Amino acid sequence: MDRRKLTRRIFIGLGAVVVACIFTVFGVAFRFLRRECKRNHSVKDNPVPDDQFRRVIRTRFDPPDMYNLEAVTVDSTDVVLRWASAKEAKFEIANAEGNPDPYWVERSLSRYHAAQLTGLKPDTEYSLRVSEIGGQANERVTFRTLPDADEILFTFATFADNHFKPDGMSWPDGRLYRKCSDVHQCLVRDLNNVGADFLINKGDLTEIFFSGPYRLRAYRDAVRELKTPTYCIPGNHDHLRNKDFKADWLDFAGTNRVHRSFDHKGFHFVLLDTCWTGEQERGYLGPEQISWMSDDLEKNASKPAFIFTHHPVNGDTAENRVIHDYAEFQKAIAQFRDVVAVFSAHTHRNYATSSVVTPAVPYIETASVIQYPMGYNVYSVSRRGIKQIFKELSDVSFNEESWLCSPLRCLTNPGDGIGKIADRNLFIEFKHNLRTA
Repeated sequence: MDRRKLTRRIFIGLGAVVVACIFTVFGVAFRFLRRECKRNHSVKDNPVPDDQFRRVIRTRFDPPDMYNLEAVTVDSTDVVLRWASAKEAKFEIANAEGNPDPYWVERSLSRYHAAQLTGLKPDTEYSLRVSEIGGQANERVTFRTLPDADEILFTFATFADNHFKPDGMSWPDGRLYRKCSDVHQCLVRDLNNVGADFLINKGDLTEIFFSGPYRLRAYRDAVRELKTPTYCIPGNHDHLRNKDFKADWLDFAGTNRVHRSFDHKGFHFVLLDTCWTGEQERGYLGPEQISWMSDDLEKNASKPAFIFTHHPVNGDTAENRVIHDYAEFQKAIAQFRDVVAVFSAHTHRNYATSSVVTPAVPYIETASVIQYPMGYNVYSVSRRGIKQIFKELSDVSFNEESWLCSPLRCLTNPGDGIGKIADRNLFIEFKHNLRTA
């Protein structure tokens, strides 16, 4: 055998070994991520079905003619739909008097669309079909409008997990760092249009690619056009790699303590710090802060109270994301019947749970600004209760790009963070008559 043939066979053999190694690595990585999906992104009684997992994978890499139909925002009298298709669409809606006129938010995109349907009845179930004009594709969605909240006393909005950093490469989980500045400009415009009394940012304002106070200064510059007073609590990404975090945060927030509370029109708002230990994923309140919270709630016992944290504080969620001392926290708030709800972030998803310790108190996790389903929450408070609706950023191209460029997240979290309709749009009725100022 001449040397040329021998060299060729050696290269062919080495190539086959390399290809086999690549497939082995991908197979191991796929199984690992699948296991992480089951472990981290599913509650014990509600695992992610295998058929849903496979469907999400197929949709990412071989999208059908129409997909991703969601009733994203469901209010009392209107709904905002979002879907992907190559063509324009028509709507057929059941259980409604006539066909509401569709309002197109964006028509110029090739595949990603959003539309608002108005004139619906409060607290009514609807079945809606979206069909391609000139095509065969169609999808259905069923939703129930929220109850009428009566006279609105005030409105506030929350957002979280901005992970602001200088524009750079996006991550394979869909974090749209490539357009970070543009995303925040859109966020500021949207929040200014809400007309809220105030805003609350539930943490992870910044990302860890640059250190010290420069992170918070960069975030402040990014949202400097916000016209609404904003309260902030820190997230784990704000704390990491910053040995002077507390001093920097207090200077940024203009307060003398990270955790604090305030009143607004007879309601009480409590902002807690779950990140002071500097741990990466799980948070911790500590006995001193829980004691402070109990004293604060006791002093304001006649006022309906809302509590805000970065990390989730209910054990019925991903095990490696909830605070270590959630049981102590729940035992403390169980003593106060005026606690209405607890709102958190960190998981980048819309997800609502409850606890046997505090069955009347919902624990609500909300989505991220920088990662699909990029958006924020608007709350309308009345004497009857509080209404939450989720709104995606008005420039739907951001969500399209984030969803399509997130192969890692489609493996680890097939739910994509959008959650069920009832996880992101809900009405919490107060447990007793209000005595508001």
